[in-house]
Amino acid sequence: MNKMTEFEKEYQQRVLQWAHDRNIIEGSDVMRQLLKTCTEAGEMVDAARKVDIDEYVDSIGDQWVTIVIGMEMSGVLYQDALDAAREIDRPASTDDIVLSTSLISDGMLKQDKYKLCQGYGEYLSILRGLPDFVDGVVKAWNTIKDRKGKMVNGVFVKEQDLV
Repeated sequence: MNKMTEFEKEYQQRVLQWAHDRNIIEGSDVMRQLLKTCTEAGEMVDAARKVDIDEYVDSIGDQWVTIVIGMEMSGVLYQDALDAAREIDRPASTDDIVLSTSLISDGMLKQDKYKLCQGYGEYLSILRGLPDFVDGVVKAWNTIKDRKGKMVNGVFVKEQDLV
């Protein structure tokens, strides 16, 4: 059984406080958050294709941030998600990411808490299994921690992107 690490606890608390402070959790919804996760997953695939290591590492942390926020919105506890995840006995692939996001969305649509836990847990397991996981989370945190912006139609828009 995988246990949540002290590192994950510390950064989860930071990210959730950051998201609450910016009204992301109360001002958005889990579907929008899952769309953000999918966007970040696409950025990881794109970075891998371009062999852009810096962007690849950043996308790992960005996905983790969106998953942590999505779990909070869904009422899924981090450890419960890890406990529900199936073991992946080979290197994870983009197929595994697609399957985990499918489980999350199916859990949302059917209001099935176990599927939500399983999907989030498998996604977390994929990210945690990547060699750059810790660096990615730290990099993502350092990027967002001072970010300002506002909620527009349920989406957090960075200050520099506001028109």
